[in-house]
Amino acid sequence: DENAFCISIHNKGAVPEAVRENFFEKYTTSGKPNGTGLGTYSAKLIAETLGGSITMASSEKLGTMITLSFPRCSDGASGTKID
Repeated sequence: DENAFCISIHNKGAVPEAVRENFFEKYTTSGKPNGTGLGTYSAKLIAETLGGSITMASSEKLGTMITLSFPRCSDGASGTKID
């Protein structure tokens, strides 16, 4: 979408298949040392609060791609416009 500003993050590791469907839900990955299970859930809440979205695609062959998409500011909007 040309009206969206996107940020993609790639990791060579794959998210386990059992976790993928619920990746952005609370406590999905809790139980890891020093983890709370709130990281990806918090990222989803922040993205949605800012009018955007977050997606994840993962496979053993290609690794994992997290993409954040946000609407671009209109010309009259306050803030910094990125072109």
